[in-house]
This record gives sequence, C-alpha cells and structure tokens, in this order.
Amino acid sequence: MLKVPFLTRNGETLIALLEKCQSMSELKQIHALLLSFGLYQEDEFSSKILSFSALFDSGNADYSYRFLSSQLSNPSTFDWNTVIRGYSKSRNPNRSISVFIRMLRDGVSPDHLTYPFLAKATASLMKRELGVAVHAHISKHGSHYQGCKNMETIIKKFQQRFKKVQGEMHCWEELQSRLVSQFSNASSIIDRLQVLKDVKNYGSLSCVNGIEDAVLMKQLQSLQNILISINKTLEEFRSITLSIGKIYRDARQLIEGGSNKLSVKQLQLQIGVKPTLAYCLDGLKLLHEMHQSEYHLKTSLVSGLSVLTLKPNPGDLIALQQLLVDQPNIPKEEVQDIFDIIFAEDIP
Repeated sequence: MLKVPFLTRNGETLIALLEKCQSMSELKQIHALLLSFGLYQEDEFSSKILSFSALFDSGNADYSYRFLSSQLSNPSTFDWNTVIRGYSKSRNPNRSISVFIRMLRDGVSPDHLTYPFLAKATASLMKRELGVAVHAHISKHGSHYQGCKNMETIIKKFQQRFKKVQGEMHCWEELQSRLVSQFSNASSIIDRLQVLKDVKNYGSLSCVNGIEDAVLMKQLQSLQNILISINKTLEEFRSITLSIGKIYRDARQLIEGGSNKLSVKQLQLQIGVKPTLAYCLDGLKLLHEMHQSEYHLKTSLVSGLSVLTLKPNPGDLIALQQLLVDQPNIPKEEVQDIFDIIFAEDIP
C-alpha cells in the first residue's frame, strides 16, 4: 500500500510521489488523491500522469487516453502527442491513428512532433491502408512549404551531422566498456589494500622478510598503471565531447551565420515528417550537453577513486562504479527519441 505523507499547500509532496512512481497501482492512488484535492488538471500533475501511463514500460496507454479525453478540459498538443507516442510503442499502434483523428476533431493543431510519432506508429500497423492514409495526410498537411528545396537541403545537412554524432556515440560506447573494466580493476586493488597491509593475512608467508612491503608495492604499481590508462581513456572521452560540440557549433553557424540568416518561421517550418530546423539544432545541443555533463561526471568519479586509495570504503567503491555504469546524463530512451524524430522519414 502506498504511504502518502502530509500534503503541502503547493502540492510538492504529491509531485515527489509522482516522480518516484513505479507502477500503475501507485499512479492510480496518486491520481485519486489529485482528484480529491482538485489538482488533477494542473499542468505539473497532469503531464506526469500522462507521461507515466503512456510511456513507461509499466504504464497503460489506454489509461492515459481516458485521462486525456475525459478529465482534461483543454489538453494541449503536447498532451495529445504524449498519448499518440504511447500508443505508437504499444501492442496496438492502430490506436495512435484514432487518437490523432480525435485530436483533429477537437480542433487541436498538430506540431512538428506529431507527425514523426504517427510515422513511427504506421511502421507497426496491422492494416496497410491505414498507413497509406496517414502518409497521405502528412504529405498534404504536414508541409507548410513543400516547394522550399533549400530548406530540405539544409535539413539533409543536419541529418548528416546527426549521423556523425551517431559515429562518435558508437566510439563513446566502446570507451565506456573499456573505462568500466579499468575502473573495476582499480577498485579491486583498492579494496585489497587494507587486507594486504595486515601481515596476519599472509598466513605461513608472514615469516618471509619484507613480503608485506613487496606485495603492497606491486599492487600500488599495478594501480598506478591502471590510473594512467584511465586518464588516457578520459582524454579520448574529452575528444569525443569536443567533436560533438564542434558538430553543434558548425550546425548553428549554418543557420545563424552569413547574410542569409533564417527567420524564426523558417526554423519552425515542418516539411512532411522531416524534423524542423529548430528541433535539429536543439537536438544537437542536447546531445552535446548530455555528453559534456557525463564526461565531467566521469572525471569526478575517477577523482573519487583516487581519494579512496588513501581511505578505502567498499560501499563507496560500489556506488562510484554503479554511477559510472549507469551514465545518468545520457538517458537512452531520450537519445533514441531524438534520433527517431530526426530520421522519421527512414522508418519503414
């Protein structure tokens, strides 16, 4: 049973509960509380109910749609997109089309994210004619300026830059595997140091003169070599971060530099299922910031490892290693969503 602490006036406690929610049963209990307090239509609550029920593995897309259609008095395009996206990932992607039709009937205009989510849904549709109808609608309504070949050319240049980023991310993952292995080896040595400092742990070998110092020296030398290798690996991470940063800056220069600076309207222009230039630029910026933050985290973790050499703590070593493995600054699902939108036209 979910334990609900005292509700503060601004509802901060319920927000915390929503952020920690792990199952639909918990979500339903929180939803019931929001109904009783009359807070369920507040954006900060409704968006979290929609996103969890529609997008989380333990969620329920049907629940998100019922909430959207029966309880929200004026759902935004973002809210509709969340449900469409949820169904596009579900076992019943046909429902994405039904929700989209209801969205249009309710007078809500699609935006640059709606069509890519629909395109993703059509790849899994049971009925081919539905997919054809959706693509026809996108061709007719998803482009505000089909004749703008120059804009399409710029978008293709952005897509090429995203492919370069994908290549850098592949190298990043190879480095990640190497760093985790190096970090694990260093942690094992640090964990052993306290044991090796006590001559009683050498058993029958304790009578050998100077064995404690010799073994410790050998282990410390091995640790030093690993730390040198780790720092070299960190330099390679830094190079990738700088490369992604340069890709982003060059892309920004493409649309902001020179005499043909693009207008806000051009940046928001939607051509079929292609991404807008604004989304392309934001996507590159976000990917750069993710990798930059993760690089800084890795350098901090390695610094923490060096500190623990002097005062080892098994619990701290495990926590540092888990944080290194998790890469919290590069959420895989968010990264995949960016590439799905950038390359929506390539979805079969």
